[in-house]
Amino acid sequence: MTRRSTENVFTTPGDLEECLQEYFQYEVWMLLKSFQRLCTISMDRIATNAYVESFCLHARSLDDFFTKSSRSYPTDILAKDFGPQHFSPMKIEAREKINHQIVHLTSGKTKVDAYKLSIEIPKALGTLITNSNEFIKCLPPQWKYIWDIRPNKIIHDPIPSPIVMMLNSANATIGFSSSSNASRGR
Repeated sequence: MTRRSTENVFTTPGDLEECLQEYFQYEVWMLLKSFQRLCTISMDRIATNAYVESFCLHARSLDDFFTKSSRSYPTDILAKDFGPQHFSPMKIEAREKINHQIVHLTSGKTKVDAYKLSIEIPKALGTLITNSNEFIKCLPPQWKYIWDIRPNKIIHDPIPSPIVMMLNSANATIGFSSSSNASRGR
């Protein structure tokens, strides 16, 4: 697939509404559920790797949504499409590890556990949850109604308290309607 010019891209209000109603909420939900499964379920290596990869894919997607200043593809939707806001990017170490360990087939992969993603996952989660909460809080009135009528879609199950405690210690709180062994795998 080749990238097309992103000049004069027009995203319709319908595209933005659909993004808020479906895609943004799905990305956050999958990020949290992947993390929750990594932290609470004992599983074999294949399942662990699948959840690590799922987490990283959704983390990278949300990081792009919050922090990119220009589109990679004409149909990309960015947080800035909903109004001017500033978000903290994931730590560069986390982004680089996701790129090297998950997204790209590269000689930069490692077999050494200490250099894998396990330490970066909770840090990335804290940043992305903080950004998600801020994004929702700062939505302009023309988009806020979507969130107000569907606030519980992201999380249907409470987040286990060890995850809440971990996020609180990282200065992040979870504002979504809601209630951990992340060292395994990739």
